[in-house]
Amino acid sequence: MASNEAGNGSVQAALDRLIEVDREVTLYGSIGSVLAWDQQTYMPRAAVDGRSRQLARLSELAHERWTSAEVGELLERVGANDESPDGGKNVPEPFRPFVREWYRQYSREAKLPTELVSKMTGATSRGMPVWQEARDAADFSRFRDHLQEIVDLNREKAEHLGYAEHPYDPLLDDFEPWTTTAEVSQVFDNLKERLVPLVERITSRPQVDDSFLHRKYPADQQQELSRRVLEVLGYDRSRGRLDRSAHPFTISLGPDDVRITSRFNESFLNAGLFGTIHEAGHALYELGMGEQFKGTMLAECASLGTHESQSRTWENIVGRSKAFWRFFLPSAREVFPEQLGDVGLEEFYRGINKVERSTNRVESDEVTYALHIILRFNLELGLVTGKLSVDDFGMSLGEDPVWDVDELDDGDRSGSDSTQVRRHSEHISFG
Repeated sequence: MASNEAGNGSVQAALDRLIEVDREVTLYGSIGSVLAWDQQTYMPRAAVDGRSRQLARLSELAHERWTSAEVGELLERVGANDESPDGGKNVPEPFRPFVREWYRQYSREAKLPTELVSKMTGATSRGMPVWQEARDAADFSRFRDHLQEIVDLNREKAEHLGYAEHPYDPLLDDFEPWTTTAEVSQVFDNLKERLVPLVERITSRPQVDDSFLHRKYPADQQQELSRRVLEVLGYDRSRGRLDRSAHPFTISLGPDDVRITSRFNESFLNAGLFGTIHEAGHALYELGMGEQFKGTMLAECASLGTHESQSRTWENIVGRSKAFWRFFLPSAREVFPEQLGDVGLEEFYRGINKVERSTNRVESDEVTYALHIILRFNLELGLVTGKLSVDDFGMSLGEDPVWDVDELDDGDRSGSDSTQVRRHSEHISFG
């Protein structure tokens, strides 16, 4: 009995120390988020090189802590291994998910050289402002070399992590743990089989008049409308803020600091409005973590798919519903009396739900959004496997996008335009 108690005490001591290390690594992540948020919102352009070095060094420190000998010893003491990644009966049940996640991350990170981790962080940081400039100038060539570097580094990462079936699997595992490329492909193939004919049927019929959404909507007033939307959705402004960026995003700077950004198209109200609601869904998920998990790995999302389910639920199930606009349209008219004063509830409801082909994922509708995701997935697969080159990534798809790389012929793989730069390279990440 005394021996068992001693053993249990040793396990608890190891768990306590692992929790301390976890909070330290989480702090590194929070600091990195502050730097990344600043870069995409207010940082001056000339500061990019310095910022990329800061982020790269921070990633080195975090990676070295992740993979330290001490962490390996702590995981061994709690009984975590390939057969029992959560430590099994050695670990009290409430701690097993924590141990499982630490063992999973430790096992992955230990395969990656610190130099590679640093290079990847620096490359994405340097590439972001160049992507923005290429997007604005409709000139893919400006971003081409940065994208090539990022593709090469991701291919190298996949090789270090290893894979049984597909080189995309270990990259996907960063975002959708224990999910394979084959599984995602099957889901997307089934979805595309039904969605493409649905889009054809909808767009072949007389179209909804949404011209009122394309009136002049000044960005400052749109931001005020977004603030009102956030308030009614329950986003706590004492624990976050709304800013503008080239690409909308949500980022957690700490357990009580989850910030969102949006972008406002002055000739299309949907873009900023539903972009804000989408990001609010992400933020509400982050802010809803239990007090006991704050500042630890378990406060992170279960998967990107889970995260996206929350943003899409708020954007589409709530934000595009007639019930919501029966309540909120009067407030929108207060902000835009000239633009929306003559628009009734039914007309507004039909307009914001119009389905049409588009060249911009962020501004796409509920039906075609998933097809943009499928196309991006296929493009990433092509780049990782070499089926597509970076030069192919600059291909012009015109105003009538296709939904599968296999549908492109040689005539489509030439030229460069803002469509591809804008549509599929905004996150500069793979998986």
